[in-house]
Amino acid sequence: MADDRHAFEIELLDQLAARGLVVREIDADDRRRRTVCLTATGVALVQDLAGDAARSRDQFLGALSVRERKQLNALLRQLYQTYADQPG
Repeated sequence: MADDRHAFEIELLDQLAARGLVVREIDADDRRRRTVCLTATGVALVQDLAGDAARSRDQFLGALSVRERKQLNALLRQLYQTYADQPG
């Protein structure tokens, strides 16, 4: 299973690199390791997507007051903390 995950990660990085979104660099201290960094194009895409996500969130939650949003956030956090560490 770990091999499948590793293969998926490599394929994903290959695709991101082919689109010019990331670069891989050899670690100066350990040549077996690679560092993955966003390119300027990658940073711009992340910023655009973050803006889109914020607008979608605001539109979706627009029917709630600030107080209601805080309550929802607290409830979701509680659910996450309850179930996040459970297997399966």
